[in-house]
Amino acid sequence: MFSDKKDSLKLDIVIKNGNIYIKSINQEKIQIVDENSNIEFINSNYKKINKEEVNNYKFEFNDVINKNIKKRYASIFNPITMITKGFKSILEFSALKKILLLGFFASAMFLVYAVSTILRHIRS
Repeated sequence: MFSDKKDSLKLDIVIKNGNIYIKSINQEKIQIVDENSNIEFINSNYKKINKEEVNNYKFEFNDVINKNIKKRYASIFNPITMITKGFKSILEFSALKKILLLGFFASAMFLVYAVSTILRHIRS
């Protein structure tokens, strides 16, 4: 057991039929650590890094850069890519979302038609 506090820990642990059941008596949060979790146990002691250890390592940015890549400046957003990404995202919608989108387009067309008809009667 490892703890960063001096608190006492009260757990009930039951192992039955290849399963591990854990109950925290003092209502502590329990998190499962396995090969799929984002937490990893390392069997080591904490080592504080001092200034001499940091100065031993040097990072040269020019050694990391791939010099075979030619710099090309272009706009990140352009109309063609924005339209194609929009249609690709619409194609990934479920059928219900596509029907709702068509309904919104139809209601927008009726709204534009109604406003234009009202404005035509006002001007004449």
